[in-house]
Amino acid sequence: SEPEVKKDPALPFLDVVEPVIIRNSRWRCDHGWDIDLDDGSSNYQIYNNLLLQGGLKFREGYGRKAWNNVLVNCGFHPHVWFSESASEFRQNIVMAAHAPIGMPEGWGVNVDGNLFSSAALLRSPESDVHSLSGDPQFLDPAQGDFRVREDSPARKIGFQNFPMDRFGVQKPALKAQA
Repeated sequence: SEPEVKKDPALPFLDVVEPVIIRNSRWRCDHGWDIDLDDGSSNYQIYNNLLLQGGLKFREGYGRKAWNNVLVNCGFHPHVWFSESASEFRQNIVMAAHAPIGMPEGWGVNVDGNLFSSAALLRSPESDVHSLSGDPQFLDPAQGDFRVREDSPARKIGFQNFPMDRFGVQKPALKAQA
């Protein structure tokens, strides 16, 4: 419970001593979240992922960190965080507004330094004080290449390109279907 964790901040990490790492992947879920950290999922590092539809959800849990991801057609879903969750969402390219539910005051202090495709998406007064908006300047999104050009505003937030051809469907016949 949250009061017990306030007494001993190491408590959520007793069953996940080493971070669970989700990286270098492409995700698409048409009926939920692409990556869904729910029910107290703790100690995750999520980076260099392409999320195509459902976005990323953090609900409850501690020590979740997501950076250098591209969220296309979707956004970040912070739900019901504990007041001292030590969770972060930084240096991501985001194409939809955050969708917070049941968040405590001050939840967005570690949600910052992201690039939004439109200034209208930067509506949260709780987060993204240093985030930017603008065209990410993807190289070839029609072909699934969401790397950014060297002059992209994503570079100003520290975003680093990662290979877009080393994950997902590889067999040519299946790739055509995908």
